[in-house]
Amino acid sequence: MEGQEGHQRPESHTNGEADAANRDLYGFRIDPMVSPSDYKSWVAKYQQKLVKRRSKWQGLLMKTPGPEMTNNKNLKKMIRKGVVDSFRGQVWMEISGASNKMKNNPQTYRQMLEEAEKLKGADDALAQIELDLHRTFPDHLHFSGEDTGSKNLVPVLRRVLYAYARKNPKVGYCQGMNFIAGVMLLFLQEEHAFWLLCVLLEDFLPPNFYSTDLRGCSVEIRAFRDLFMTKLPKLWKHFEKSGVDVEFFCLDWFICLFSKKLPTETLLRVRLTLLPCFPM
Repeated sequence: MEGQEGHQRPESHTNGEADAANRDLYGFRIDPMVSPSDYKSWVAKYQQKLVKRRSKWQGLLMKTPGPEMTNNKNLKKMIRKGVVDSFRGQVWMEISGASNKMKNNPQTYRQMLEEAEKLKGADDALAQIELDLHRTFPDHLHFSGEDTGSKNLVPVLRRVLYAYARKNPKVGYCQGMNFIAGVMLLFLQEEHAFWLLCVLLEDFLPPNFYSTDLRGCSVEIRAFRDLFMTKLPKLWKHFEKSGVDVEFFCLDWFICLFSKKLPTETLLRVRLTLLPCFPM
């Protein structure tokens, strides 16, 4: 099931129950190549595993709370087996150091929002954010505009992206950040998501990753190209013969950190390994 393709748009459903049956555990539509019954069967088996994992995660968090968690010898193995949703946000915040940054800068998020509000309508980054808000996971209930209640995440996403654009005006906003922050907001409150976004973009990703010329991202693409040539030479030759360069597909992978291209469960595991404190 983890090989299932990412968040693609199947035919729309008018019946609420039918629509719910075609969504995964996180609210994304299931790939049309996977039948709802097969997915439901996989979920039933997966939930059984999560019961045991939940107990282990609870024990780890009680034994080594906070940043000390990264020193636990079992952390790497447990992360690769999957973090249970009830602890996912806490684990993200602690092992990344975002929790400490938020604690040490209690006024920053509010101040950045206030600055952004004053510049609204006169800032290019904020204008681009407005264009991209409704392009963010348009099939997900909480981002599609169908949910007008407390679970509508579009206004929350706006505030997080506005605040980051003001905190880091050199970068401002780049397409792809909306998807990165959007995934975070499925598990985190908005200020927590803001600080996790700061850590990910400023402490882990290469310098200039989101610069105007995407210089940092281009470095990663060249590194991927070299690995591709070395590890999969036959496939590389086939790509060369067909005139297909890796940038054709992996730019979109990297710019949104796989947020649009992987099945949700797989994405969440990959995303955690991208955090700077993950014990590789």
